[in-house]
Amino acid sequence: MELTNKALKILLCVLICSLFSCKNDNKSVVPSNAKITDMWGSLIIPLLSESIWLERDKYDTSSVLMLPMNWAFKVKDTSKINDFSVFFAQVNTYYHETLAENRLNNAQFQYFISQYLILKHKYSRLDEVELELLNKVQNWAADFWNEPAWLWGREPFDSMYERMSWKLLELNPQRSYYRAIFDEELFLLATVANLQAIDPSNLTVEQENAFGQIKDVSWLMLHQEIKFSLEENNANYFNFQQGAWAEHPDYAYVGQKEVIEGMIKMPIEGIATDSSHMHRWPVWLKSFKRMFSKDENKLQLIKKLEIALAQQFNEFVYVKSDNFFPAPRMNNFFDGRNGVYRYLYATQGSSGYAPYQLSGTLAVGWYGMLLGADDFKEDIVKMLDSGELPHYVIETYVGPNTTRERHPLFTWPEYFSNGMTELNYRITKELLND
Repeated sequence: MELTNKALKILLCVLICSLFSCKNDNKSVVPSNAKITDMWGSLIIPLLSESIWLERDKYDTSSVLMLPMNWAFKVKDTSKINDFSVFFAQVNTYYHETLAENRLNNAQFQYFISQYLILKHKYSRLDEVELELLNKVQNWAADFWNEPAWLWGREPFDSMYERMSWKLLELNPQRSYYRAIFDEELFLLATVANLQAIDPSNLTVEQENAFGQIKDVSWLMLHQEIKFSLEENNANYFNFQQGAWAEHPDYAYVGQKEVIEGMIKMPIEGIATDSSHMHRWPVWLKSFKRMFSKDENKLQLIKKLEIALAQQFNEFVYVKSDNFFPAPRMNNFFDGRNGVYRYLYATQGSSGYAPYQLSGTLAVGWYGMLLGADDFKEDIVKMLDSGELPHYVIETYVGPNTTRERHPLFTWPEYFSNGMTELNYRITKELLND
């Protein structure tokens, strides 16, 4: 049957619209993954070609590049995975340079390495260079676990094992934060969780003993230090060591609602951890699931913790965008409180984080690995559709900017307008689609 001229014109219009995604504003729409690939070439590849494992950059590197790396493996993009493989081959060559004086920076970057190794192990077999890197991280983990560990108000413990054991057994310390579990400890536990899932048989006697202790301590910590509930309308779906930091100077002004020079201290007993530090838990819990994958009862508990963590974030931490603030935002503390954090902190000068000023973590952190955060994903879509972030959003995200030197692509406030925030939000949206 022949088509009339009118029918041919309609068909032609349909074809043109399908090719160019006709819209009232005449803008063409680039598929999300294609846009990520385009930005990957201009941002991630140049970054990975630099020595960003050195002391200045390794903390930011392991924070900002965690989601891009996980996304590359999730979509099984061989080219993007290879970009990271080449980078970690360089890390292996210059591995000693990743171990500088800052214990936290070291621990966070070693976890980043272990995360790459476990993802690559699940994707394909580790090559000789990666096995060599695995051995180096195993050595670091065992050594770090067994070296002297500092704590306020006393001589150092003989080892991190002794310090963590003391914290888990001492329920009434002189100061609440004396038993607070440090980031460096959590990174080490999660690193070993990844390493054991790769090849638990390829260990020295010292490593086997250390990793066995770490596994026991990890379980005691998860079981004892996290209060959780899956019941609806519960203010404690997930809280880790709630109140442990209450007496620390960083939390001395959490009852204040704005930053005013010379304001009085206003601590709150039972205050939850700040929302910025908590961004790591979605990825840490995935590591701990690997550690206890062969123990069904423990594995099921950790899966419940994942659900509880997402519920706590969705109901008490995350703040939906609106006409006043058209971008993702969060309260400063994980129990939903939104007071002042780190007033007079060393890298902020005579300032502190006012309400919502930890929200920049959403653009650099790991909340994109939560089991479910529909409001967060919906707000990202709206924000990406609207274009550049308004200046007042960037001001809130930056807060009292750090004084430490950073890589140009990691430096705030430029990070929120140079493409890095857009790329990480695009990847976050894709990861939250699961």
